[in-house]
Amino acid sequence: MNIPLLRQITSIRHVKHSRSFSIMSRYKEVRPASAAQPVTSGWKLPEPEESPLTPEVNPEDGAPAPAEIYPRIKGGGYYIRNAVPDEAKLMTAATPAPHSMPEKPKFLKVALIGAPNAGKSSLMNCMLNQSLAAVSPKVNTTREEIRGVVTDGDHQIVVIDAPGVIPANQTKGCRALARDAWTGYNDCDLVLLVVDTLRRPDTDLVDLIRRIAPKPDLSTEYHERRNPDLKPSSGQTEEETDKRPPVVLCLNKIDKSQRLWVQKRADQLKEHGAFKQIFFISAKKDRGVKALLHFLKTRSKDHIWPFPPAVKTTLPMVEQVEQLVRTYIFCWFNKDLPYKVEQQTVGWTPRLDGGLTIEHELKVQDSIVLRMICGTRNRIIRRLRQNVAYKLEQAWGIKPIQLVIWVKAKVVRRSRKDIQEYRAQFFEARATAKGNPKATVTH
Repeated sequence: MNIPLLRQITSIRHVKHSRSFSIMSRYKEVRPASAAQPVTSGWKLPEPEESPLTPEVNPEDGAPAPAEIYPRIKGGGYYIRNAVPDEAKLMTAATPAPHSMPEKPKFLKVALIGAPNAGKSSLMNCMLNQSLAAVSPKVNTTREEIRGVVTDGDHQIVVIDAPGVIPANQTKGCRALARDAWTGYNDCDLVLLVVDTLRRPDTDLVDLIRRIAPKPDLSTEYHERRNPDLKPSSGQTEEETDKRPPVVLCLNKIDKSQRLWVQKRADQLKEHGAFKQIFFISAKKDRGVKALLHFLKTRSKDHIWPFPPAVKTTLPMVEQVEQLVRTYIFCWFNKDLPYKVEQQTVGWTPRLDGGLTIEHELKVQDSIVLRMICGTRNRIIRRLRQNVAYKLEQAWGIKPIQLVIWVKAKVVRRSRKDIQEYRAQFFEARATAKGNPKATVTH
């Protein structure tokens, strides 16, 4: 072939497939950082005399361990992972300052009781005006007890959210969650029975109502109607004679039903129990929640505040991250996949610009589930980072917050698509080996 013609074709190909970056700039971006060269972004590696990056020697094998320099963050630069501090792991202490309380503080402890997926966590988030507890259409999204604090004026209300007291099924885990849900009921001043208006009451719900809010006996009701001004002989009130806390019925999800059916549902439930008050609410649409809060203020008693006014929850910051991550995992994935995802916060690094870098780790069953959570080109996990980081910024008032999520698989398992690709590669290599005797097939 003519050499000038070959040069001309090569120059045309070069013009057609010209790149928009230089090799040196790409090399500077991916090469490892060193303490001798400063980082271009706001993050800088510490000087040797302040925090030396000398390798640590393991006393067992005597081999030096490399310094943990982690990948680049958004905007360039490297950082060193810091351990999660104790302040982020521990619960908020109940020690308010004396000067932060009003002259006549009032306090009330409320427990949310109801069937699974009735809207208890949504109601608490609406009362706190903050996305605190995990909320999803699946049952048993709440796995542990969560306490929220509502402070308004001279009143402080502690709301206790727990899993459903009615087991979703007869498995061992659901029965254990139902047993743990009664701890908040035994330690409260008032009970909010949250009922889904769209569901027809079953025997479990009727038994629950008769247990926590039983109707008086016929003889007692007869004497009360004949002598309404008659008081107990001991001089005690009705609430003091009955050790059970008063129960308020909250019919949730009224935005999805007509008013006539909501009223019929209330009349149907009143036949099985005695309630102090009945409220028609929609926790998702924030309807009727203000009237409920006003009623709770009237029921509060004179008592010192157990928490400072600025505290909205006793949940540690690490568990708040887990609750938000759990919300999206339960909403985006189906079947039993969300219930088998394990979470752990492994890094908590303050930034020089006042922000925070949180490293969160998700452990899944196998590599196939890992691909499902990450999504195509990591789109799902990237969207999860953005949504959780935004809600943390709104809740904590720290900006910017960068959330780094690592997904790890316990077992590496090949999918059907992988097996088909491996088989196709194997047969192609074997066909090539038959045509070339010197070629070898490895599989």
